[in-house]
Amino acid sequence: MAAAMFMTKSVFFNLSVSALPQTSSSLSLCSPRKVSRVCFSAVSNSNHNEGSEVVDRTKDRAVEMKDKVMEKTKEGTDRVTEAAQSAKETAEDYSNDTKEKTKEGTQRTADAAGDTKEKMEEYAQEVKEKTEEAVETAAEKAEEGRKSAAETAEGLGEKARETVQGAWEAAKETTQKIKETVEGKDGKDDVEKKRKA
Repeated sequence: MAAAMFMTKSVFFNLSVSALPQTSSSLSLCSPRKVSRVCFSAVSNSNHNEGSEVVDRTKDRAVEMKDKVMEKTKEGTDRVTEAAQSAKETAEDYSNDTKEKTKEGTQRTADAAGDTKEKMEEYAQEVKEKTEEAVETAAEKAEEGRKSAAETAEGLGEKARETVQGAWEAAKETTQKIKETVEGKDGKDDVEKKRKA
């Protein structure tokens, strides 16, 4: 607004100076160093009609300038408003994009967590199954080992019985042979004794 006032004053001053007639009589009344009221009053009295035309033109020109300034100001305001609206829309678009991307990122994270959970459950199931298989295999091998040990013990027991039985038989035979030998010698001794006698 201050700029408009300054421009209006400048226009008035420039138009009024250029509208004044440059005659030698008016110049002689005014000294170049000092301008006095007498000088203006002399000019204005002599050229009253011309002065009123100048004033009218100056007023018209001031109105035109004011209208132009108002129009330019309105255009500037409209541009600022449009820029602000555009910035607001851009910010809203950016905000919506950010929200959407955040939502997508959250969904991807949730999906990845779900996949990881499923994989962990599958892995736990596999470990459980393998553990059960290992326990079953160990139990089967332990049972086989027990049966094998029982069979071995039974076999050893049978062999031990056979060995004891064999030893018993051998001992009986040996005893019988000793008995026969002892009886036999006694019988020979009795025969020899009878001969000698």
